[in-house]
Amino acid sequence: MDKLTLVHIIPSLGRGGAERFVVDLCNELAKSNEVYLISLFDNTEHSFQHEVSKDVRLISLGKRPGLDLKVIPKLFKLIKKIAPRVVNSHINALEYLIPYMLFRFRNKNIKFFHTIHNEADKEVENRGIFLIRKMLFSSKLITPITISSSMSQSFQKVYNLYGYDKQIDNGRPFKPFDIKKRDEIRAKYRAADGQLYVNVARIDTQKNQLNLVRAFKNLRSTIGNGVLLVLGDVMNETIYRNIIDEVAGEYNIYLLGGVSNVEDYLAASDAFILPSIYEGMPISLIEALSHGCIPICSPVGGMKDMIEDEKNGFFTTGTLVDDIANGIVRYSKNENKEAISENAKKCFHDHYAIESSASNYLKAYTV
Repeated sequence: MDKLTLVHIIPSLGRGGAERFVVDLCNELAKSNEVYLISLFDNTEHSFQHEVSKDVRLISLGKRPGLDLKVIPKLFKLIKKIAPRVVNSHINALEYLIPYMLFRFRNKNIKFFHTIHNEADKEVENRGIFLIRKMLFSSKLITPITISSSMSQSFQKVYNLYGYDKQIDNGRPFKPFDIKKRDEIRAKYRAADGQLYVNVARIDTQKNQLNLVRAFKNLRSTIGNGVLLVLGDVMNETIYRNIIDEVAGEYNIYLLGGVSNVEDYLAASDAFILPSIYEGMPISLIEALSHGCIPICSPVGGMKDMIEDEKNGFFTTGTLVDDIANGIVRYSKNENKEAISENAKKCFHDHYAIESSASNYLKAYTV
């Protein structure tokens, strides 16, 4: 396959699942292609910018908060100068591309794609933006990429466009853990006769940590010396304060904030809990599978496609407190955890390695 010049555009490299995936994807694509990663915002130290490969050309456009019209001509000139074969936008970067997509009529060598990282009705809440996107998708000025079978169904239903999207699963490189750090985490938090549970997600309404800690509190007598670690940056201060109030005086729930060595915590933990209200295809779940950390997840979004109940993980019965507790209890009572952990690892290697995802993106680009 000939070497391609590819441009990926994202609002920022802040620590979120979509941002994590885009960095991984660009790093992998850059092994055999010329890749530019354009961040509309400048990035802080607390971002993924330092994890961008030296083979990827990272460019930041200094966008200001809100609608910044000055970014549009900057982006227009930059793409014109790079002259890529493919432009792939992510999250809400698409709208800044509209002038250049219209320019495509004079430069039809460029293909445009937009990856939808969430349920279609959750990704765009503004009616005007929704109608603009539908026009772009239906006119085939841009090809939508959906990240799981369920997300493809969501796109088709919300936009009433069938057969327009390309479905490509997310992926993640396997990141080895540090044995010493894993053992230190276990020694610090895991009781010899208890399970260590971990939640990896930003603190926000969508991720449902408030109901999670309530469920965990209610199960104290059921799961014995089980301990819950919550890892994630605070996005919603109100939710965070409510969680703080809930865990006050609890000896088995720890809020550890965002960490840079998630893989060590996943390797140290027995189970990964993500009871989200809605989801796309969470990168943290892919990471959990890679380390055999058994998932306990709500049956929403792309997670429905990733987990086979009691085969490579467990589903809760919903997103309410009792629903989450039900999933934790079923996990705790299951006597086949070792085999389920191995199935989780196999699922990652068979379906969610970044090499496979990048290969499928290249196929989509070159069809």
